[in-house]
Amino acid sequence: MSTRLLIASIGAGALSLAAAAHAETLLFTYTEVGGYDVSFELPSDPPSTSYYTGIFTALPVIGSKSNYGAFSSVDWYSSRLYGGFVIDSIRLNVFAPQIYSGSENDPVFAPGVFFGVDQGNHLKGTLTVTDPSNDPSPTIVPEPASWALMLIGIGALGTCLRVRKAAFVQA
Repeated sequence: MSTRLLIASIGAGALSLAAAAHAETLLFTYTEVGGYDVSFELPSDPPSTSYYTGIFTALPVIGSKSNYGAFSSVDWYSSRLYGGFVIDSIRLNVFAPQIYSGSENDPVFAPGVFFGVDQGNHLKGTLTVTDPSNDPSPTIVPEPASWALMLIGIGALGTCLRVRKAAFVQA
C-alpha cells in the first residue's frame, strides 16, 4: 500500500510542476508611417469561418486594436489574388505575399515579417507576426490550486517515507 501512496504522491507532484497548456496564439502588428497602426491576435492554426478555395479565408480575430476603429475579422488572400489581407471595417487593403501556409479552409500562420502596400493610401507597411509565448523573460506564476496540489504531494511523500522508515525500524 505504501508503494501505491508513493507513486500517487510523485504523480501529484509532477502534475503540479507541469505548465498550463494553451493554444499557441500569434500577435499580428501592421504599421504604416503616417497611416494605419493595427494589431490583433490569432491562433497559429485558426478555424476558418468562411473560405473560397484558392482565393481567401476569413478569420475572426482576438483583441483587435487600431488607430482607425475596431474590427472583428480579417480576410487573408492567397497568392492567386496577389496575397495580403483586408480589414473591411477600417477599409485597410494590403497587397503582400501570401502570409499563411496550408489551404484556405485550414490556414497555418508562422512568425515572420512581411512587407506590403496599402491600396487605399499607397503607403508601404510592415506586418510583423510574433509569438508572445517566446518572450525571453516570461512571468509564470502557479495558480493556488497548483500550489495546493504540490504541497499535498510533498506531504504524502513525507508521510509515505515516515511510515516506511517506522516499518523498517520495527522489523
